[in-house]
Amino acid sequence: MLNETVRKAAALLGASIGEVGIGVPQFGDARYEPVRFDASNFRDIAVSRPSCTLAFVDGGNQEILHAPDFSVQLVRVGSTLFRAGERVSERKVPGKVEFICIAQAVSRDCELMYEATLLPFSNSFLPLMPEPSTLTLNSRDEQLSGGRFRTDISVVGAAARRFSEWLMLSAIMQDELAPGDIAVRDGTLQSAVTNESALAGEACDTAARKGAILTALAKTSRLLTSTGMSLLAAVGRLARGCGQSEKSWYYYPIVKNTHPEHRAEIFACRLHPTARYIFRFEILRDQAAVMDHGELDRVFSELAANSKDMAFPGYPYGLVDADALSRVKNSEREMLSALFATALAERGEWETVQRHLGATDAHDILDEL
Repeated sequence: MLNETVRKAAALLGASIGEVGIGVPQFGDARYEPVRFDASNFRDIAVSRPSCTLAFVDGGNQEILHAPDFSVQLVRVGSTLFRAGERVSERKVPGKVEFICIAQAVSRDCELMYEATLLPFSNSFLPLMPEPSTLTLNSRDEQLSGGRFRTDISVVGAAARRFSEWLMLSAIMQDELAPGDIAVRDGTLQSAVTNESALAGEACDTAARKGAILTALAKTSRLLTSTGMSLLAAVGRLARGCGQSEKSWYYYPIVKNTHPEHRAEIFACRLHPTARYIFRFEILRDQAAVMDHGELDRVFSELAANSKDMAFPGYPYGLVDADALSRVKNSEREMLSALFATALAERGEWETVQRHLGATDAHDILDEL
């Protein structure tokens, strides 16, 4: 019975997806003006020998202990550099930053606030960690919770990771890159958390001052078209219909973006002729605005040259590398959780902490039944 139901669901899904037209890009915000799809917006990527330095930044965070009133997380941000196609080993900026973020709920002026304490694994990481005061968040912050519900305290650790990524980007552009070099952030150039825009703005200003090109590549995209189709899938269908199936290409423009906290021009790209995936790619708006086709072609050529690993064709190896450096494994989380439990037990405080954890940990017991 279950298999039959699944088969019916698969048939329904497959048929309904196939029937949808591509529509037009849709953003749901007046500061994004969609541009209608046009086959002439595709440009082939001619891959040449890499000539500049590419910097890639990614971050990860994993919760070690969680209760409604506190969260302890391991935050790790990694970066890697490739110069003329070769990984750079001698660095001015640390390749990895690691710290513990302890978020606690406190009452301030009749408001429930979340405050953070950051503990680095090395003092050399301090310049690449956010000021704890920037992580003080209102538990009902509308930017985080939508205004209806109190946001979970674990958001503080995620914010700490995002802020550290921007600081890493700024440091790398300042100390490691020359004019024309390219910095790539995993994700987008949009600020999404309270106080994030200031750090994003600093990174944008550093890019403008140094002449390094600030970009971002997102592994996932929730963007849709007016028919409800995935925006990137729509670009892919358009590509297949105009002879781009066996090529690497980029597509632009998609939208006219005037959002003040998202200073980016948005592209779609396929970075290898055999790539299964199309990615959303962004370039700092002020920089893209003064680039001609030749300069844009160079940016995508450099990215494509870094995206030839056949384990994941079309995805920059530098981001694979940065992800491996920053990823926090479950085994690490479990080890740190055990170390915390031991340290708290030695102080005679583990039972007290357990009473707080008990408010959320019942799911763990059910998962094991």
